[in-house]
Amino acid sequence: MFTKLKKSTTHLILFLALATLHVHCTKKQVATAANTNSTNTTSTSTTASSEGTIDATDLQKYIGRYDIESDEISWAEVTVENNKLYGKSNEQPKTELINESGDKFRVQGLDATVTFTRDGQQQITGLVISYQGYEFKGEKVK
Repeated sequence: MFTKLKKSTTHLILFLALATLHVHCTKKQVATAANTNSTNTTSTSTTASSEGTIDATDLQKYIGRYDIESDEISWAEVTVENNKLYGKSNEQPKTELINESGDKFRVQGLDATVTFTRDGQQQITGLVISYQGYEFKGEKVK
């Protein structure tokens, strides 16, 4: 019973954190879009952060749906929009995934990471979500 309660509490905390992050990111995106339009800047074909840089075409390899082996998170979906990688799970809002190095990404606004796994042919086959000491493993299905 305690384990189930602990898992439910973890899921609720994750949901609240993602909902708060979604509102914050939406406000930031509106401000950034207004700034971009007024300064007439152009976008580049790479995604850059202080940690790592990935070519926009390489981001396409991560796109897909992943089935998660957990009671809390049953699936995750990874998409690319405007040369940025996003993840969402169980109808939670989209959150940007920022490259740290190689196949490891940090979830913007959360103390969580997503590390993609590869097979012998270097194809993306799954992911591991690390959050609050827990690991949620998933297999790429689409």
